[in-house]
Amino acid sequence: AKGAVRAARWLKDRQPGWYDMRDVLGLNAGS
Repeated sequence: AKGAVRAARWLKDRQPGWYDMRDVLGLNAGS
């Protein structure tokens, strides 16, 4: 859970957008 939040914040900083959410979900599924 913490990893997902950290990834979400990182992705948000890198490139804000709805597509980031999909990346977060992908990272969650991968881990």
